[in-house]
Formats: sequence, structure tokens, C-alpha cells
Amino acid sequence: MLQFKIMKMKHIILNKKLRSEIRMSERPKLDNNLDSNTFKEYYYLKKELIDFCRKNDLQITDGKLELTKRIVNFLDIDKKLIKLTILKIKWLIFNTIIEKNFV
Repeated sequence: MLQFKIMKMKHIILNKKLRSEIRMSERPKLDNNLDSNTFKEYYYLKKELIDFCRKNDLQITDGKLELTKRIVNFLDIDKKLIKLTILKIKWLIFNTIIEKNFV
């Protein structure tokens, strides 16, 4: 009976490990185009999180949980800032009056 329980536990552990390995191989690349909700669904190594933070001038200290929160925040805010900038540019293009003697 004890051997059966040990074998069952080994089977469960192997299945979890295999599922996580498959999940890691299917996950999207961590970059600025990634949606924050998609990012939260996948597992990334701390090294990958630190590399992303370095590329985007984010703080790289703290633990994995803090890095993950920082990246989620960055991915959310970055998209909003881009949309806001585009709206401002459109407003300037359509609402700016250029005077005759403008140099």
C-alpha cells in the first residue's frame, strides 16, 4: 500500500513537471507587444523578468513577485500612454493653425 502511494505521488509530480515544461515551450516571447493578461497566464524565469526590466529601464532589484507586478504595470501603462500620445498627435494635426509667416 505504501509503495502504491509513493508511485502515485511520483506520477503526479512527473505529470506536473511535464505540464509545466510543455507550458513553458508554448508561451509567448516576453516583449513590449505582449498583453499583460497574457503575460500573467504564463510562467517566466526570474532571469527573463530581469532581462525584460533591463531592456525597458525598469528597476531590477526585489523578488520575482515584485518584478512580475512591475512588468504587468509597465505593460498596462505603456499601452495607455501610446494611445494617449496618438490622440494628442491627432488633435494637434487637426486643430493646429499655422500662421502665414511661420518660420
